[in-house]
Amino acid sequence: MIGADYKFLPDLLGYFHISKGYKAGGFNALSVNPETLTFESEFNKTYELGMKSDLSVANMPTRINLAVYRSDYTNIQRQARCQRHRRVRAAIFNAGSATIQGVELETTVRPTDRLDLAVSYSYTDAYYDKFLLPVPAAAASAIDCTGALIGGGHSANMTCIPFAYVAKNQASVSAHYRLPLPQSIGDIITGGRFSYLGRQYTSPTGLPSQVPFGYLSPYGIANFTVDWKGIMGSSVDGQFFINNAFNKLYRISDAAIRFGSLRCRNLWRPDDVRISGQVPLRWLCQELVCQGWSALPKSAPVDCPMH
Repeated sequence: MIGADYKFLPDLLGYFHISKGYKAGGFNALSVNPETLTFESEFNKTYELGMKSDLSVANMPTRINLAVYRSDYTNIQRQARCQRHRRVRAAIFNAGSATIQGVELETTVRPTDRLDLAVSYSYTDAYYDKFLLPVPAAAASAIDCTGALIGGGHSANMTCIPFAYVAKNQASVSAHYRLPLPQSIGDIITGGRFSYLGRQYTSPTGLPSQVPFGYLSPYGIANFTVDWKGIMGSSVDGQFFINNAFNKLYRISDAAIRFGSLRCRNLWRPDDVRISGQVPLRWLCQELVCQGWSALPKSAPVDCPMH
């Protein structure tokens, strides 16, 4: 990594960084085609320009951090089906290149010595510059971005596919308050945070028209904490927390999961309240996409029956 920074003012720092990373290539141990036994390394080169400042706004200490960035992502590794005769396996391919760029903003304000308020926002624009996905020679034709049927043994142009699991918009708002207590009791800080995550596409290799329920809807969740530091003057700290305080139910995957003889495509995060680290792990599947289970109305997700 190389970079430079400069203090324009005592409380205003500007910087510019260039960094490069890679993910090593490897072997497809279960590949059924000799030409897909190995795959090459992928690379990511990032340019970032930003500023960090500590200011006073209306006599309130304020911190503002702003950054814009661009990443050139090349020789991308993607997993797809590998087929030879009747044998089907998954293999990793080097599929193409992409651009990932965006802006990030973080702001913290301290209206009083005991109260901290924070807001953050990020916008991400990610898209493929080139994405050629090999179609197995023994496979049926595949539809690519041009609408053409690509026969086995050729490469399908998948450049138009949305970048998987990248939300364009993310935001959060938080507040923390330190209670006015004697030092002998310790510091008790109460806080809350609301986080928002925008719509995401789930398939790394499928066209949206070919992937039902491929998009995850945007959602927001609220978490609350109470931190007790130096309990009764001791060296012991404690925390009470509630995650997903308002029982928000949201879908986190489009993966196909089989429960006994029942097949379900959508996994949902449970609408539970997580208290003191105890997380009841219940997976729910949506009746709309569960095959063979239609007794309940479509309006509500249901527990997947186990057979």
